[in-house]
Amino acid sequence: MNFEPRWLIAAWASDGPEKDVSVSIPDLGDAKLLARPCGSVYCATRKDGQTMLELRDGK
Repeated sequence: MNFEPRWLIAAWASDGPEKDVSVSIPDLGDAKLLARPCGSVYCATRKDGQTMLELRDGK
């Protein structure tokens, strides 16, 4: 089997309105996420040197 590193990232706007946030994660790099009052869950991977994000909880 060929395993790729994956990250599960959660972002939550605890102070109210949704907003864009930037994070830096070791071995993944920088990522821009949408933090929502209800929370957001992303699956992240690296492809061709770029951080790829997939919102897993819909909108």
